[in-house]
Amino acid sequence: MKHLSAIAITLLLLLSCSNSLIPRGKLSRIVADIYLSDKYVNNTAEMVSKADSTMLYEPILNSYGYTSDDFIRTIEYYVERPAKLKSVYLKAQESLQTELDMINIQLLLERRVDSLRISLSHELAESSLNKTNPDSRSRSLRWIIFSEMDEIHYVKTPLVNATDYDSPVSGFWWKRSLEQNQKPFYKYEKDRRTIPLPRKLEPGRERILEVG
Repeated sequence: MKHLSAIAITLLLLLSCSNSLIPRGKLSRIVADIYLSDKYVNNTAEMVSKADSTMLYEPILNSYGYTSDDFIRTIEYYVERPAKLKSVYLKAQESLQTELDMINIQLLLERRVDSLRISLSHELAESSLNKTNPDSRSRSLRWIIFSEMDEIHYVKTPLVNATDYDSPVSGFWWKRSLEQNQKPFYKYEKDRRTIPLPRKLEPGRERILEVG
């Protein structure tokens, strides 16, 4: 009976101890956040001398529902279990690498957008020389991409038939954009003769079935 009581007490102690430990999944995310905080502080000269780890880490731990004591207790537990501690750090490293890859992709997209804007800026600068009748494509690009840079600003939407505002909100803008001096189609084709068609339709040979 005493033996069973000792086992029960041991199990209760283990359960109470495990409840105070931070799970490995959350611990990996906490380690990743702490690493990012340290990296930010080390890269900021003004904060290196003023940084206090207790003040820096405590808000991170609190956001996950834990305290510094919980974190220290958990690390002490995993130090005696190096394989599990290694898996925690590897998971944190994997999470940081995934985040870094996403940031690099975002930066690449932003560089492509900036390059496109520069290219379109040159095109619009050339088309702006023809102020009397600018190209409809250039006018569309200007309002879609560079609307905030246009010279025309207004507080309220103009009338639909207003000709004072060269913007997509007015019918004048669309009318002007759709007006094109297109060459008739027949002028592109020198041979205007009609294509001769057979007067009598003949069935294809592959559709004729021999009866016999």
